[in-house]
Amino acid sequence: MSQSQDKEAILAIGAHPDDLECTCAGTLAALARRGYEVHMAVVTNGSCGSYTQDGPTIARIRLAEARRAAEICGAKSFHHLGMPDQGAEDTIERRRELVDLMRRLKATILLGHAPGDYHVDHRLAHALTFAARCAGAAPNFGTEPPLPRMPHLAYFDNEQGLDFEPHIWVDITETMEIKQQMLAAHASQTTLMHDMYGEDLLEMIDRLAHFRGGQRGCRYAEVFRGCGTYPEPDGAIRFLIRALEG
Repeated sequence: MSQSQDKEAILAIGAHPDDLECTCAGTLAALARRGYEVHMAVVTNGSCGSYTQDGPTIARIRLAEARRAAEICGAKSFHHLGMPDQGAEDTIERRRELVDLMRRLKATILLGHAPGDYHVDHRLAHALTFAARCAGAAPNFGTEPPLPRMPHLAYFDNEQGLDFEPHIWVDITETMEIKQQMLAAHASQTTLMHDMYGEDLLEMIDRLAHFRGGQRGCRYAEVFRGCGTYPEPDGAIRFLIRALEG
C-alpha cells in the first residue's frame, strides 16, 4: 500500500440511500480495491421511499440496504447524518455534526452532489457538504480537533446526466458488476421506481454508465466535476486521476 493510500480518506455524501450507488459506486469500489479508505454517508433516511410501508419502517429498510451496499463496495464505514427524507437541512448545527464526522474519519477527499440538482434534498446536501468542507480545518468549531487542511471536493453526476459538464470520466468497467450488486441491494427502490415511473432502476443506471463510457471510449464510466473554488479547485479531480489512472 502506497503512502498516499495510507493518508487519503474519501468520504462520499449522498442525499438519500441509493444516491451514491447511482452516481459514483463504481469509482468508490475501484478506490476501495486499490486500498484507499472509503467511507459512505447519507444525509436523509429515505422515509418517503415507499407506497406500502410507513415512514419509520421504510427508513429502517432503506438504511439497512445502504449499509449492505457499503459492505459490497468495500467501504470502511457507513453513516446516516440523522435527517428525514424531504428534510435535509443546511444549518449550523448540522454543519457542526458533519464537520465532526469528517474530522473523526480524517477525510481528505469529499464527493458530493453538484449545485442545482433536481431534488431539494440533493441541493441542501450539496450546500451542507460545501459549507462543512470550508469549516473542516477551522479552529474553534466543532468538538473534534480540526483537520490539517480543507478537504478536496468533487461533484458526482446526477441520475440522468442532465446539465452536468464533467471534468473527468472514470472508467468503471472493472467495477461495474460491483456497482450493479450495490444497486440490487436497494430492493425497496427498484420496486418504488417501477411503481412511480415504470422504470427499472438498474437498467436506468446501466444506460447512464454506458452513455458516459461512450464519451470516454470505454464500456462504462462515471463522471465528476471539480468544485471550482479556493484553495484547490481541482484537487479532488487530480486525486482521482492519480489514484485510478496513475
